[in-house]
Amino acid sequence: MSKEIKIDFSEVEEAISSATSAIQSVKTDLPTVEVGKNQLTSLTELQSLMNELTSAIINYQNILADQLEKTTSLIETVKETDRATASSMRKGDFV
Repeated sequence: MSKEIKIDFSEVEEAISSATSAIQSVKTDLPTVEVGKNQLTSLTELQSLMNELTSAIINYQNILADQLEKTTSLIETVKETDRATASSMRKGDFV
């Protein structure tokens, strides 16, 4: 018994496009703390935390963008395989 996997390519492509737009719209420029003459440890720690948060956001964006590129590539491969299989079936080459 064979099973068929159905993919709505336009829906997948729309979701990838939406996710890509969302990644690009995330702002990573958090406000900076101006310590100046103030030597409060909490301000220094706050700035350090904000720097770490910015770095984490940028890393997450990069990982997600890479995953979206791989997903796009996979979808193209599935499309090509689907076309090749359909073509073979029409020609009677399918075994």
